[in-house]
Amino acid sequence: MTTDDAPTSADAWICCDRNRLELPVCGQNFRSLRDTPVRRGSLGRLRAYRVRMTNPEMLEFKITFGVGHEQAGGSVRQLDSFAGLSRDDLEKLADGSGARLHTRPGSVGVGAAGPGVELVLAYASIPGDFVSLVAAGQMIRSIVKKVQDRRRRTVTISDSNTMAAVAAASLKSELGDQLRGARLKSVRNLFGGEPPNWLGTDTRHVWAVTFEHVTDGYVFIILMSPSGLVLGHVTVPLESYWDGSSYQQRTAQDIASFGHFEP
Repeated sequence: MTTDDAPTSADAWICCDRNRLELPVCGQNFRSLRDTPVRRGSLGRLRAYRVRMTNPEMLEFKITFGVGHEQAGGSVRQLDSFAGLSRDDLEKLADGSGARLHTRPGSVGVGAAGPGVELVLAYASIPGDFVSLVAAGQMIRSIVKKVQDRRRRTVTISDSNTMAAVAAASLKSELGDQLRGARLKSVRNLFGGEPPNWLGTDTRHVWAVTFEHVTDGYVFIILMSPSGLVLGHVTVPLESYWDGSSYQQRTAQDIASFGHFEP
């Protein structure tokens, strides 16, 4: 990794305290930040680091579309033969998305899964902040709608980055504003099992996408169906947290009176 003054598509900004680098929301872009030369700028108690990757990994978002009802007599079809997912369709979907799109074999359902086509959106780089995650989620939702406009299909999301992006983009604007500055903590299937060691997922399952607002001391959990539908959300205060200058400790009364965000 190197740094210079000219921003590139491989640049990403990371905000952290003076002693610690925090991975961005889409931290899979970075192999390692140890002993990395960075250019820094002061943001009060925080510092902003621009890290440039010389060989960035592609960040992928993945959506699986069911195609079982189109497998006439169980015959195998070419991936680009399905309506909405053909080569011409992918070229149209890629326009304005900033991503490289391709398909590969996939599956839908739990256990004896049905056939599917996995659509992959590959980005060279995405800034690691909540606003950028929302933008990616909006793009994913737009592409899903365009595919379904061609032919109605089931949608399954089991990729953590994709689930987080769709969840963030599904929030109403006032909730999204409350989460500016939050970071993604985890994406979990509450019914157990996540790729690669699992038996699949379907709409009988609930996934939890958890964001943490570090300096305000709370987590915001979005409950999702693997179809991309938001099932609910809840805000949970942390008992203790670092507000940027000192550790804060909440009492039982503080937690009982904690203001939950309204939809």
